[in-house]
Amino acid sequence: MTRTAANRARPFIHISLSQRLKSRVDLILTFATASLGFSLALVKDEHYQPCGAAKGLWIAAVLLLSASIALGIWCILNRLASFRATVQNARDRERLESDELQDHLPMHKKEQIRIRLECRRIKTDELDKRTRMLFYSQIAAFGAGVVALILAFAAAYDAKIF
Repeated sequence: MTRTAANRARPFIHISLSQRLKSRVDLILTFATASLGFSLALVKDEHYQPCGAAKGLWIAAVLLLSASIALGIWCILNRLASFRATVQNARDRERLESDELQDHLPMHKKEQIRIRLECRRIKTDELDKRTRMLFYSQIAAFGAGVVALILAFAAAYDAKIF
């Protein structure tokens, strides 16, 4: 594969990875929203009377699940910005590599455009790294929220469970 062909393929590989990440973010976001709904529905249950540690764990669960939802939304917005930047970089690279533009631009202008494209590619890579960090944080907050919710539920109903 030539360098030009590899450069053209990169946005499509990025899009494929982005689609897989999107489905995972959406799945965790759905589970976090459902778990938050369940934890808030517990409050309406007249038999659920948390006190002490159970109440603290329930509050922690609600906060962690809310944080997971917020991180998921932030991840989606960050991924959207990364996708837009990638598409714009690909379009600009195509325009730069077109024969028509190559013939009319002086060499220093071409180099300036290449440097600008490289800076934008670095920015896109940073957005991708942030997306991964947000995704892993979303998973961690969701996991901790679910564990806290299970412990709060167990602590509130320990007499009936054990």
